[in-house]
Amino acid sequence: MKWRKWTFYGARLAFSLWLTASAVFGLSRFLPALYAPKGMQEMDVSVNGSQSAQESSAIQEEYKRQRNLHLPFFYISILQKGAHVAEKINTLDEDKAWVRQSVLWHGEAPTRQFYSTLNTWRNTQKKVERKTALSLLNFWATSDSPEEREKRANRFRLVFGKLGLKQEARAITAAWQTLTTSLSPGNYYLPTLNWNGTENQYHLWLKGILSGQLGHSLRDFTPVTQKIAQALHYSAWIGFTGLILASLISYFIGKALALHRRRRWATALRQGLYLLDSVPGFLLALLILYFFLRMGGTLAYLLLTGNTNYIQKTFYLFGQNSFLLACLSL
Repeated sequence: MKWRKWTFYGARLAFSLWLTASAVFGLSRFLPALYAPKGMQEMDVSVNGSQSAQESSAIQEEYKRQRNLHLPFFYISILQKGAHVAEKINTLDEDKAWVRQSVLWHGEAPTRQFYSTLNTWRNTQKKVERKTALSLLNFWATSDSPEEREKRANRFRLVFGKLGLKQEARAITAAWQTLTTSLSPGNYYLPTLNWNGTENQYHLWLKGILSGQLGHSLRDFTPVTQKIAQALHYSAWIGFTGLILASLISYFIGKALALHRRRRWATALRQGLYLLDSVPGFLLALLILYFFLRMGGTLAYLLLTGNTNYIQKTFYLFGQNSFLLACLSL
């Protein structure tokens, strides 16, 4: 029966760890710094210009692909049916955003027809014209109202009526007119469940966790396992030393109180221990830190340089005031 009991506790502990880690993973997806290289979020379009903004967008998309952030979040996602239908259209990555909105607003068949005409037109145009087309289409796809969408659609029609040969301009404007005058089915706005398979962010993260790959730091892009190993050396010694100090002090105080329990100093000590037990631990640590600094202590930590082994680092650690202060607080 004992093995069943320990199996139950082990399974409950494993489930709690998995649930906590999954919650942390889910919350990390809301960090803006996760989706762009460090410093990219501070770029101002009004200062760097629209061309720089397009280059920044391209860099961010490449960054997402390298870190698998372009994949769906979980095994199952809830999408509007129109967005689900748009995923089946074979498009370039740069066209996915406006194609999704086009299918949602105007249906699948008109979008396919226009996309085919657009690709034919692209093959005959220069890079500048192709960038202009993509910029206008993305601008149209971000419309907030039908009136604004119609204005941006007219702007696209006017610009492309003047680009390329007359026959090519006529073909693309005709396809655009057909697209913008069509309406998608009403059920395209209904939510649907979409199975993403194992190609999703959560599966790759969980696979990495089980294989010991914890990813990279967002601050300096070093492996997380390496940062944990560096911090574990200090944390383990602080915890071990604090435990030894607590055990020794508790033993001698407990022995003294048991042998001299009727003495006045024992009663006063016992009352003082009750008082300390009622004070939150973090507040006691702040008080210790306050008196330590008031008495001339310092939190400066001298780093070792050169080739030093683990034993040398450990002995050097015990000579640091900040390390001893952490052990005492614990």
